Amino acid sequence: MCNLIGAKISDLEVDEEILQIYVTCEIFKLIQLIRTENGYVVGKVRKVPKIYNSEVLLDSSNPSKIIIVKEYSCVDIPELQKSLCAWNPVIFKGNVEDYLCDAIKEIVDHIFVIESSKKYFVIPQTFHESDTNVYIENPIFDGIVLSIKHATNLPVTESCIISRFNKKMFVS
Repeated sequence: MCNLIGAKISDLEVDEEILQIYVTCEIFKLIQLIRTENGYVVGKVRKVPKIYNSEVLLDSSNPSKIIIVKEYSCVDIPELQKSLCAWNPVIFKGNVEDYLCDAIKEIVDHIFVIESSKKYFVIPQTFHESDTNVYIENPIFDGIVLSIKHATNLPVTESCIISRFNKKMFVS
């Protein structure tokens, strides 16, 4: 969210994409954000070696905007910017910390359902799969009662009904 605010990208329509490219000294980390009615959803996340070929970097995505975020003292920005010049990439300048207050305001506005909060809001998602299991003797072989998949939007609303259950349960 801080990168979107710092890059001043707020004019995208539903289903348009943003590609964030994090430049480290060893690799490029690419994060695809897709605009929805409720904010941005994270699409593909990839790490690629430092190859300055736009076809390799974009893969199958078709971004409307590209944000290049430089990490530490890497100096590869001009070459990357040149290879992506057709997309007119925005170079993120400054620290993410400079935009934390604005990002927190966006989150609070989103909680209170203020319409303008959808401008920069990135919908939080789960990082890992999570299962609720029935524990009897061996948790590896016991049954999964409820499963939350990777990249599920938060908060999760999955539920199940277990009536009169006297066994222990745990989340793995």
